Amino acid sequence: MSRTRPAALVFGLAMVFSAAACGSAPPPATTPGPGQTSAAPSTGATPYASAAPFAETIDWPNQLEDIGAASFSDPMTIDNTWFPLTPGTQFVYEGFSEEAGTRTAHRFVLTITDLTKTIMDVPTVVVWDQDFSDGELVEAEIALFAQADDGNVWHFGQYPEVYEQGEVVESPAWVAGIAGARPGITIKEEPVLGGPSYSQGWSPVVPWTDRARVGQVGVQDCVPHGCYQDMIVTEEFSREEPSAFQLKFYAPGVGNTRVDFTGADATREQLELVSVTQLDAAGLTEARTAVSELERSAATHSRAVWALTPPAQPRG
Repeated sequence: MSRTRPAALVFGLAMVFSAAACGSAPPPATTPGPGQTSAAPSTGATPYASAAPFAETIDWPNQLEDIGAASFSDPMTIDNTWFPLTPGTQFVYEGFSEEAGTRTAHRFVLTITDLTKTIMDVPTVVVWDQDFSDGELVEAEIALFAQADDGNVWHFGQYPEVYEQGEVVESPAWVAGIAGARPGITIKEEPVLGGPSYSQGWSPVVPWTDRARVGQVGVQDCVPHGCYQDMIVTEEFSREEPSAFQLKFYAPGVGNTRVDFTGADATREQLELVSVTQLDAAGLTEARTAVSELERSAATHSRAVWALTPPAQPRG
């Protein structure tokens, strides 16, 4: 569900972005797409508001987040209002995306493991993702997150494997501190409507250039898992996809509940949260085993990046 996808998943990483403003702006969440529930203004404590159209000029390689200004006294406790990551929690999303112009059933499973991996001297939480297209596993990924003392959740890197007929065809890993990669902020604790965009990480090699800003607040929306109020919607974009925005709906205390799009997004991905479960001991063991298998594979497929990192370990 990351914005930037490998070329095999037709997210088009070959596009070149000029340093000017980032193209067309996303519409408000109150304009639902086909089959969606309208995200009407909330009746909760936060009144609905949307940001002005995006028109920020970005100095891409230099306008990054300063990890040196952040402190991490308890980085593996991720209780951010908008993106809580409790070990053993598994989120399942279902919807559709497009591949080569064909609408395809899409299922995404995100599992918060009880493993940790230290990057740039910061212990991170290991998240295991599985991406299914028409029931077939097309991508598996390890992603690394840590929470700073101000509540912001930082992204320290990821190792994805893209599959075709069960074989690894791409593994565009990036890890902060290796090959010029820098960590970024996945989501902030204190949303600022229409505020300056923030880097979600940077790698000149993959490339990974994702950024985000808060486009709406006070949103309410319903998905199969439930109805929520006082939500925020972020707009994610990258240098390689100048006119494509991925919209992510976040419910307080729950996390990401909906994924939508606007603009020239090749995959037209739309997902809804259908279930949140707490894994039992067997489920956690399965997640640890899957991460170990991915790391063993990375020793072959990502020798210059992931193989240079310490192995994931059980949390103490």
